[in-house]
Amino acid sequence: DVQATFLRLATTPGQVLLTSRIEPEYRAQLQDLIKRSGRNLSDFESVETWAAALMLAQVSSFGDPANGVDLAVLEDFEDKPVHEFEGSEAQLSIFDQLDEADQRDLLRGVVQDTALADADPGKLARAWFTGDKQELIEATSTGIMGDRELRNALLVQRNIDWAQDLLARLEKPERPLVAVGAAHLVGPDGLVRMLESEGYSVRSLH
Repeated sequence: DVQATFLRLATTPGQVLLTSRIEPEYRAQLQDLIKRSGRNLSDFESVETWAAALMLAQVSSFGDPANGVDLAVLEDFEDKPVHEFEGSEAQLSIFDQLDEADQRDLLRGVVQDTALADADPGKLARAWFTGDKQELIEATSTGIMGDRELRNALLVQRNIDWAQDLLARLEKPERPLVAVGAAHLVGPDGLVRMLESEGYSVRSLH
């Protein structure tokens, strides 16, 4: 259960005040974000910084997760075996294992990215719907992803691990349907480029 895994990893008693985990110039924005999330500052007393960042990032999320393409794909292929590149435990552990400095960079990045998202809430959704690769590539190297350590942990190293798994599966007779987030496909560190470097031809279908 994703929620149970999140709660187990996210909480550690004795955390310092959340507003003290971000630079003074961002504290007013952070407090506004907490208010918009429907929570109080006291709700984060035992919440680790990375988890607080993910919780607050939901404020600027666009669309209803219940309508996510991942759920639609799983429904269409419910009679087929499903293999995860990483389950919820592994995925959340990536955040949990960040050092505190990087977790605080993540929190600051969420505050900054929320301000940008407020200016154009549907920007990334439109890029996804229209296949705007340049816009998607920009999203993988700006904001939170502009931080080298965070980008490496949250995107690049995961792509490397996934590519090894995928390459092994492509050697088998039955071809898999692979569904990943758009950010993992584009750019010089994307899965597409990694497959091409191994001799595969990849073409985009719109």
